[in-house]
Amino acid sequence: MGKIVEAFYSRTESLKVIFESYSSLHEVYRGVLVAANVSQDKMALYDKTKKSAKAKQQELSDSLHTQAFILMTGGVEALLKDVLEDLILENLIKMNNIGGIVFTLDEMKKIIEKNEQGDFVSIQLAESVIRQIFNNKNANEKINFQNIQTTAATFQRMFGIDISSDNEDLLKRIALIWMKRHVLVHSDGVVDARYLNNSKKIVASETEREGERIVITKSLYDEAKDDFIALFCVIEDTITKKGLKIDGIG
Repeated sequence: MGKIVEAFYSRTESLKVIFESYSSLHEVYRGVLVAANVSQDKMALYDKTKKSAKAKQQELSDSLHTQAFILMTGGVEALLKDVLEDLILENLIKMNNIGGIVFTLDEMKKIIEKNEQGDFVSIQLAESVIRQIFNNKNANEKINFQNIQTTAATFQRMFGIDISSDNEDLLKRIALIWMKRHVLVHSDGVVDARYLNNSKKIVASETEREGERIVITKSLYDEAKDDFIALFCVIEDTITKKGLKIDGIG
């Protein structure tokens, strides 16, 4: 398991309770009634509630997984940002296309004064690069880790890390995950025309309808998690092949 995937597991550890099999409260309480020698008539009446109890349990499961889905995608966004920051910190000399990055004379003097031996000059320079990149107010140049296409383009442009080749289907699924997350966070999960138009450009088989509510079941959550893991594996494999370091990811 690579460092990035390990970091992903570590950061989503608190959500693992969602994946545990749900023990039906209906069955637990039934066992209590049997132990208490409740009459057969009353047991039969109680058993009739089983269907509604299971429906409630499924509703709870979907609600929990929907919330976990939102938290997980937020964690993925943060981890992608951390990966790029660590790449810059540890591989500044190998960066490509850093046009627009400016070091003022005062900044260079301060860096040199703080590092008379020169040991940490590259770190100080890298930190300045990171600040300039992520504080960029230009909407066209601002990095958006919720958009897998721009994320892939950023890694390609800065370090020649190509995560698009041979991964078209994976990136399409990741794009759809972010679309679902956007609707859940900003539209209370209610599907609108914009979501339908954008999703159909990616996945023609998407069957959701306008006005319906997006619900994340356990299976959908697990599929999204598997796709994120696959994405991180692709990123780390490409980083390794390029001879780059990411020792600070955790």
